[in-house]
This record gives sequence, C-alpha cells and structure tokens, in this order.
Amino acid sequence: MSRFAGLSQALKPQGRNSPAPEELPDEDDGMEPESQDDEEEKTMTTETPVEQTEAYQAGYAAANARFTAVLASEHYAGREATAQKLLGKAMSADDIIDVLASTPAAAVSATSAEAAEVAARDEMRGAIGANVNSGVTPGAADAPATDAKAAASVWDTAIANEFPKARK
Repeated sequence: MSRFAGLSQALKPQGRNSPAPEELPDEDDGMEPESQDDEEEKTMTTETPVEQTEAYQAGYAAANARFTAVLASEHYAGREATAQKLLGKAMSADDIIDVLASTPAAAVSATSAEAAEVAARDEMRGAIGANVNSGVTPGAADAPATDAKAAASVWDTAIANEFPKARK
C-alpha cells in the first residue's frame, strides 16, 4: 500500500458531508469515497482568480516591505545571521529590529578583515609558488627559438610522413 493512498482525496476541499481526511478509505480497498456533489466541490471557491492574484500580490508586497525594512535598519550590520533567522519567523519588522537592537553586533573590525585578506593572499602566493609546471618557462613564447632548423625538420618529417606525394 502506498504512503500516498488517499492523498488526492484528502487535498480536495471539504464539504459539509464529506469525511474528514483521517476517515478516508484507502484507494486499494476498491471503495469509492462518499461524496454527494462532486460538481459542487469542483466549483466551490471563495475567491475568483483575480482576487487570488491580488491577494498574492498584496502578500508579496507586504513580505518585501518587511524584508526591506529589516535590511535597511541601522541594527542589521553585524547581526546578519540573526536577522535572516528572524525573517523566517512570523514576526513584524519592528519586532525583528527590536531584537536586533538588543543583540550585540559581531566585532569584526576593518583591521582584522584586512589582516585576514593579507594572510589569505600570502597563503595563495605560497601555494602557487609550490606548484611547479614541468618544462614551462614564463615568457618563453616571446623568446626566439634556439633551434629553428631542428623544429622545422621535425615538422617537415611529420608532413612528409602524412602526405608523401606533396611537393615543397
């Protein structure tokens, strides 16, 4: 038996005479759920699609205004993680800002951030310096070839092997 047996029936709007979701029979039993007016249940909505869209837009605008108010607060800096956690709760923007105001800010000074940046760059330079590419010399493409005749003879030999009937 599937875990989702009867799920489609449980998600339908509940009328006056329809059974509660926990009382629905399993689909595997072969019994049909009792419903007097399937047509009535299909057409029963309390809002038109336009009203639903307007309600969605109003809710979105309210959530966006709440989020913007918290981010624009002077108490947001240094308390970003706390603010993000509180924005996931059902709290007003004013309540979140009050909590942020009473929370101590993370003490990250500009000098410690700069020191961390310098340390990271030094570590990266050391890692790059430890990585040695075999046979690669910086600026070698700009330097003249020392053995041009040998290089040309290698190509001449390769071309002659591939195209024996070709003339120079």
